[in-house]
Amino acid sequence: MPTPLLSHKTPFEKLYNKVPNYSHLKVFSCLAYATEVHATYKFAPRAARCVFLKYLVGQKAYKLYNLTTHKFLTSHDIVFHEHIFLYQLPSTIPAPLIPSTESTVATPVIPLSISDLPSTDFPVPSLASSTPVPSSSPSNVPLSPPILPMQPLRRSQRHHNPPRALRDYVCNQVTSLKPLLPSSSSPTTGTRYPLCNFLSYYRYSPQHRSFVATISQDIEPHSYTEAASLPQWYNAMQSELAALEANQTWSLTSLPPGKTAIGCRWIYKIKRHSDGTIERHKAQLVAKGYTQLEDIDFHDTFSPTAKMITVRCLLALAATQNWSLHQLDVHNAFLHGDLHEEMYMCPPPGLQRQGENLVCRLNKSLYGLKQASRQWFAKFSAAIQVAGYVQSKAD
Repeated sequence: MPTPLLSHKTPFEKLYNKVPNYSHLKVFSCLAYATEVHATYKFAPRAARCVFLKYLVGQKAYKLYNLTTHKFLTSHDIVFHEHIFLYQLPSTIPAPLIPSTESTVATPVIPLSISDLPSTDFPVPSLASSTPVPSSSPSNVPLSPPILPMQPLRRSQRHHNPPRALRDYVCNQVTSLKPLLPSSSSPTTGTRYPLCNFLSYYRYSPQHRSFVATISQDIEPHSYTEAASLPQWYNAMQSELAALEANQTWSLTSLPPGKTAIGCRWIYKIKRHSDGTIERHKAQLVAKGYTQLEDIDFHDTFSPTAKMITVRCLLALAATQNWSLHQLDVHNAFLHGDLHEEMYMCPPPGLQRQGENLVCRLNKSLYGLKQASRQWFAKFSAAIQVAGYVQSKAD
């Protein structure tokens, strides 16, 4: 602040020969929008609606309260609206008059902390005013703060969906139930019922129950031994091995000295039609890419991937412009990528013969490898560019 001792200049101006900058000073409790760097998807909002609380010592940042997540955050890239106050207190409130004959006594003020803020954007109930009130009562009369009316908490009515990772499973149907037969006595009620868990489908229609029962009766095997004993899965594995050999994915050879062969395993999945009927039994050979060594078994792994929001934009454009869309599904897509590294893999179960000590030298990429998606994209990109397409530089 300026002072008469320094000719009405601030100490900062005397030290640095320039006027201090007050642009970083903002009004407390005003509306502020903090930039969100990490967005969930491309078109997500880039600003969080917050309330400005205080300055931070030792850093050029502000302390904010997020009105959406109800959490505190620290940010520097902020847009302030200093004329909008979400928690504005009225200037006057009728305070109880307490008689006093000695001196004027100020009505106590209840401090308002950020934990007392409601979850909505409605104004907070007004607190007691700090205006001195003349009173005439003795000074030993205890003062009691005014009682504030309680507001009911607002409950969210938003529909919650299970996580994306659990969409292939039956969720939110495990219910606790007491069986009819008592198991042991209890000192309070005489009988105690154990807690049982079961899957309840009472919310589903009869058609939905029949659909769930149809897809639940077929179990996918978990090991090669279990799958080899079932004809449909054995035929699926033989078909996959025939496709790998026809594509010249590997060549059998002995393991050179100093080289290490990575492992592999079978993955089994039942492919179904939209009505729940089985389309085919798919057996896929997957390499154990987590045992690969960087700069020895692979180098670069990045490959562009279309986000779901991009696919939705394309469908929206096609709908508005009356475009015709065609979908292409490449069978064993990753197996078409060429490998530039010298890699060896242990023979999969079902291919290794008794007494042979051979390994598979990979000529093409395989599912599970670190560079599989990159090699497939390089193959596909080169093929469609030869056909006359041009790759977009946009995200």
